[in-house]
Amino acid sequence: MEITDVRTIEVRVELDDPLGVSRDRELDARGAAFVVVETDAGVTGVGEGVGPEPYIVERIVEEKYAPRLIATSRCGT
Repeated sequence: MEITDVRTIEVRVELDDPLGVSRDRELDARGAAFVVVETDAGVTGVGEGVGPEPYIVERIVEEKYAPRLIATSRCGT
């Protein structure tokens, strides 16, 4: 089984009321980044990418992790 794709899906939910955070800032939405890993055997895994902002998680996954995982994936073959 080999990893064929690694990508992120960004989810954003608008808040009804702004959320106060540190340094007198407010957030009007909450975001998350889900990491999707697909294999040539049709197996798909999904996990949450944790980081300061979803777009940062996306950049790290797509630029650092995805190329390495796809290039070196030999999972029990």
